Amino acid sequence: MDASPTAKRMVVRMVPGNLASDAHRAVWMGDAGCTGQARLLLAAAAN
Repeated sequence: MDASPTAKRMVVRMVPGNLASDAHRAVWMGDAGCTGQARLLLAAAAN
């Protein structure tokens, strides 16, 4: 295991609070490039 530090980049985006539904939030996330999070949101909403 390599113990050397590695720089990582993380982008935090705030989803607007005025979106009407999880589907709207997922579309917003997809448009913002957060496709993984959008898929997780839709999967959770489907259950």
